[in-house]
Amino acid sequence: MVYQLKVFPKYPVIPILEPKYRVPFVKYFEGHKYEEIVREMNIPIGTV
Repeated sequence: MVYQLKVFPKYPVIPILEPKYRVPFVKYFEGHKYEEIVREMNIPIGTV
């Protein structure tokens, strides 16, 4: 998953985050619910 800086102009740090931190954040901005992110990534809900 590659996101360009222009996609998140308010959050310029997102593209440089490690995938394990970036992916949940991006999925949330794409409209996914916490439960979906947790299920897809197999991570605890407190992580999202």
